[in-house]
Amino acid sequence: MPKGRDYITNLAAAGRYHFTVDEMGKALGISRNAAALALNRLSRQALVASPTRGFYTDVPPEYKKLGSLPADQFVPALM
Repeated sequence: MPKGRDYITNLAAAGRYHFTVDEMGKALGISRNAAALALNRLSRQALVASPTRGFYTDVPPEYKKLGSLPADQFVPALM
């Protein structure tokens, strides 16, 4: 069974750096609550950031110091 870290790695490999809890849960075949718990763990490891409830961004190595993607890279997806 794929894990949360694998999910964000595969998204990044496809050139996508933002997703919702529901998208992750559906892709991994797990409940929304299980996806939220996995994202909480990834967030504590600084691998993802959540600029708003239910919406997450991958934090690539080049943005680790910033702690998130620059806003211009994910705000259009929020709108």
